[in-house]
Amino acid sequence: KVRNNFQESYFVRGSAELSDSMKDLLKVMIPKYAKSIYENEGAAKQVESLKISGLTSPIFRGKYFDINDTSPEGEEAREYNLKLSNDRALAMYNFIFDVEAMGGDYPYRARLKSDLGIAALGYRNAAPVPPELVGERARCVEYDCQKEQASILEFRLKSDQ
Repeated sequence: KVRNNFQESYFVRGSAELSDSMKDLLKVMIPKYAKSIYENEGAAKQVESLKISGLTSPIFRGKYFDINDTSPEGEEAREYNLKLSNDRALAMYNFIFDVEAMGGDYPYRARLKSDLGIAALGYRNAAPVPPELVGERARCVEYDCQKEQASILEFRLKSDQ
């Protein structure tokens, strides 16, 4: 499994809108990514799956929350963050396959599109918010929100295990 983790602020907080820096990165990286996967047919046959995953930080309504909270508000926060992470992965997916937005077509685009999926991870892999910050306004100083607000482009190779 190979992961490229975008831990910078490539989305507006609480939004699935791609920033200009994210668009610029995707325009350069995705054609190279597709070429590296598919240029060698023998290697391409070893690709098991390709996926964009969206992750979010444990913030809801501008405040930090406990990722293990099972109250109705905790469940609402979980649903909100899953939807946001899905929307972010989908925004990346749509941009990658928008020929005009990408500045033209690129080799292996059609093959990449047929193989690439998306996943919403929400804050499933997030570090828990320290108890003293739960319920406090999320300033993302004491807690590294950017680290948790990631989009991951990954591919898995077939394995005998």
